[in-house]
Amino acid sequence: SHTDDDEVKEIQSMIIKYLELQLESMLKCYDINDKRISIAVEQLTSYYDQFDMYDEELCLSKKLLKLYRKDSSEKNSEKIVALLEKIISIYFVHKDDQETAMMYQSQLEERITGNDTQAADDFIIDYRQNGGEEVDPDDTEQPMRRWSTTD
Repeated sequence: SHTDDDEVKEIQSMIIKYLELQLESMLKCYDINDKRISIAVEQLTSYYDQFDMYDEELCLSKKLLKLYRKDSSEKNSEKIVALLEKIISIYFVHKDDQETAMMYQSQLEERITGNDTQAADDFIIDYRQNGGEEVDPDDTEQPMRRWSTTD
């Protein structure tokens, strides 16, 4: 019946709101690479996908992209590539905005071509020596944390 549909929609909306608030709080408390954050992101994006909430998904993907780049572009390379692919797909398929999709596509190509060569490693070293973004000395000692590949 009609009321059941409305009730279901309201419940779905509440679940999404809860997951958004949960993620927002987690981002304040945990390191961006904490496994709990990737789990919360996966839960939230699966709802966004299910209900065609592409604007929300774009917004979240761009926010995460910014956070991963700020944390460490080299260390978070796989996550950045995955987010760029998702953003491109949304703009291209769901938003019919090829121009913006191409802008992200060029960022993706730069990242991919940069990652597959020795030159990229040299660039990272040069970048660090030439006073690029501050590098936390403790950070370079840690092994690379990989993106969860549970899907």
